[in-house]
Formats: sequence, structure tokens, C-alpha cells
Amino acid sequence: MKCTVCRGPAVIKTRHHNGKFCRPHFFEHIERQVRRVIERYEMLEPGERVLLGVSGGKDSMAAWDLLTRLGYDVRAVHIDAEFGPVSRRAVAHLRDFAAQRALPLRIYRYPELLGADFDAARRQSRKPVCSLCGTLKRYYLNQLALRLGCDVVATGHNLDDETAFLLGNVLHWQLGFLGRQGPVLPAEEGMVRKVKPLVRLTDDDTRRYVAARGIAVVSEPCPHARGATSRAYKRHLSRLEKEYPGSRSDFYFRFIEHVRAHLPDDPASAEVGVRHCRVCGYKTLREDRCYVCALRESVAAAEAAG
Repeated sequence: MKCTVCRGPAVIKTRHHNGKFCRPHFFEHIERQVRRVIERYEMLEPGERVLLGVSGGKDSMAAWDLLTRLGYDVRAVHIDAEFGPVSRRAVAHLRDFAAQRALPLRIYRYPELLGADFDAARRQSRKPVCSLCGTLKRYYLNQLALRLGCDVVATGHNLDDETAFLLGNVLHWQLGFLGRQGPVLPAEEGMVRKVKPLVRLTDDDTRRYVAARGIAVVSEPCPHARGATSRAYKRHLSRLEKEYPGSRSDFYFRFIEHVRAHLPDDPASAEVGVRHCRVCGYKTLREDRCYVCALRESVAAAEAAG
């Protein structure tokens, strides 16, 4: 097997890009994919402060390494849900990575953000665990970006993640979610711009990238992820990709280019009007308080009642 670029011995093959690469040209290929999507969707501008949500997994660690190598001013933030040994290993890997490269890293836990740990929030919430975790992290990454003076929030969502979300939203015709799905969510009142610079990379790409770079990552799934529908969607899409290479990319980017622009951003918002939380200013469909502020009050009341 020969490298597509230099014709030397290749060590990595990427089916969806139909490429074979030696190690140096694999790194160039991955950086080119990230740079291409950043430029195509005008995700980041020189001089902007980027708050990157990092979990310690392969995708966010790849994003941290790549954005730093591409010269962006990255402020990494980890929200530690304290899910036992997996969370402790994640924090250790993050601290080591930051220390070795002299990169800024801030770690927050829910008691200092929410006033209680994740289990207390889960007991007061009606959301499934994965949904609650995602809601809280999206909220606090936005609030921390505002607090720390960052211009944009970046996450490590890759093509596998995005196509799984897209498939789920199409199967259930979640027009509000479909209208907001894409590589970039523009800034609006109380909310900074959000970007996903890894959307041209797959799970295999990021797994091979961190391995080739020697970056330590947490490989175990979240202990609460068992039974998550997104994992089932990923399995089915992987089977389709194996039989028809490039199908995932076509599914996602053709949706972005040809369908998304014709969808409303959020039908529910159009019906009731855009509102903002009277406590924190976050966008909400509720009358006065956003979901997280209401949850914080509920958790505080439960703690006070014993």
C-alpha cells in the first residue's frame, strides 16, 4: 500500500476520502480537512478567543491539538460530571496534555456551577440522563464563554456524531432540531457563536489521529451511555458507510447545502416568540426562567428540605 501523496509506504487508509497515507501526510490530510471546513463555513477568525469544550475523549482531544496547531487561541474547558473512574481518568489526561504543552485549561464541577452535583440535578429533572447532561453542558459552555470573554464555543463533534443526530431528527421529523443542525450556530442575544470544526472527520479519523500523535485519551464510553439511541444510529450508518463509502458525508453535507436553508430555525420559537430567561438571559421557550435556572431553584429547594 503506497501513500497517495508521496508514493512511499502508507500506514493509514481512509475509506470515505479514498486515501492512503504515510504518517506525515496523514497529519497533513487531517489538518487540511479541519482548515477546509473552518474556511468554508467561516467558523473562526484570526484573533478570536475560542472556548473549546473538552471531555478527555478522542474527538475533543483531537480538536484541542488540531486547533492549537492551526494557530487559534484556544481556552479549553472541562465540565466534570464526576462519573467515577472514567471522569477521574479524563481529568488526569486533560491535565497532562495541558501541562506538556503549556496550554490553558479550566475544570469546573457541577457543585460550583449548579449548586449541587449531577445526581442531585438528575433526581429533580424529568430528562433522560444523556439529555440532561447535554442540556447542562451546552448551557454552561455558553455561560462560561461569556464569563471568560470568548468569542466562540467549539466542540469536538465529528461526522459520525452529526449524521447520527441528523438521522434521529429525520426519523422523528424534529423540525426545530433540524433547522438548527449544522457546522455553525450564529451568535444571538445571550448566546455566543457555536462551531464544530471536526465535521469532516469520522470516528476512525480522530481515533487514528490521537493514536498517531501519541495523545492519551479516555476510550471507555460514559457509564450512562448504555442504550442511547445515537449509538444505534451510528451502528446502522457505519454499516451503510462500509457498503457505500462516502454515504455519511453525502447525507450530512447535502442536507446542509440543499435542505437546511429551507427549514425554520425553530417552529416552537416562531409560535410563542423568542424569550430570554429573566435570571441569566439565556434563550428559552419558557415564560420567565430557562430550564437550567428553574432546575437550579428546584435542586436548591430539595437540598434545603433535606
